Amino acid sequence: GLLSKFRLYSLILFIVSQAEAINAAIGKQNVIIATSTSSGKSICYNIPVLEHLLANAESCALYLFPTKVP
Repeated sequence: GLLSKFRLYSLILFIVSQAEAINAAIGKQNVIIATSTSSGKSICYNIPVLEHLLANAESCALYLFPTKVP
């Protein structure tokens, strides 16, 4: 898949927690990632979404983000 292609071409070096989260999400498991700002959380959901979109041409993705945390 896409994750292995990134590794093959050394485009991205994943830390263990990112790789585990990506693999869990691709495996359709619920995943919670809680880390500091700019720590690589977005790759944990973008790779599984891109994997699915590439494999399913009829699919689409909708991202919802809170604009303010209470």
